[in-house]
Amino acid sequence: MPEDSYMLQYFSDMNQYLPVGVPTYFVTTSGYNFSSPEGTNGICSSAGCDDNSLTQMIQYATRFPNVSYLAIPATSWVDDFLDWLNPTGRCCRIHRFGNLTGQFCPSTS
Repeated sequence: MPEDSYMLQYFSDMNQYLPVGVPTYFVTTSGYNFSSPEGTNGICSSAGCDDNSLTQMIQYATRFPNVSYLAIPATSWVDDFLDWLNPTGRCCRIHRFGNLTGQFCPSTS
């Protein structure tokens, strides 16, 4: 990590003010194809995703504290994005009527 990275201060503050363990981040390498169904399914953990996706494997590791230091299941922005793409209930994501037609709904809608 570069010496001038903002993440170094972040980790220092986490260690000083929130000493609950080391945060763990899993990062894909550049060139990973998130736009393909195979790429998305290789990361996500919601219904319909691969059983051996990255986040599914991390979740699986949390079940074995005798061999893994991971305490809680992983979360992925991909799952949140897929939920946003496929809304359920009354949420519309885009205004359908009135003078705001075609504009994104605020997150509070």
